[in-house]
Amino acid sequence: VLKKQPEKWQLLIEPESLNICFWHVPSKARGLPPGKERDQLLDEATLKIRRALQVAGKCLVNYSDLPGVHGHFFRMISCNPNATKGDMDFVINH
Repeated sequence: VLKKQPEKWQLLIEPESLNICFWHVPSKARGLPPGKERDQLLDEATLKIRRALQVAGKCLVNYSDLPGVHGHFFRMISCNPNATKGDMDFVINH
C-alpha cells in the first residue's frame, strides 16, 4: 500500500524484516526537495497523526526518530499472524 502511493507515503528504508519505518507526506511537503523544511513537516505530521489516532482510540502506532538525521517517523512492527490485509489497511487509512 505504501509503495503504491509514493506521493503520500515515504519509506525510511526498504523493509528487510517485520519493522517498517515510514512517513506520511502531508500535502504541504509534497513536491518539496529533501531538506530541513520538508523534514520538519514530516516530523510534525508524524507526531500530530500519532496523537490523533491515540486520542480517538483508533490504534496505537509506534514512532521513533534519528536525532540529528531525521525527525520522527512511524515504526510499525507487524508480527501478528492473525493480522489481515484489512487490519493493515485500517491503520494506513486512518
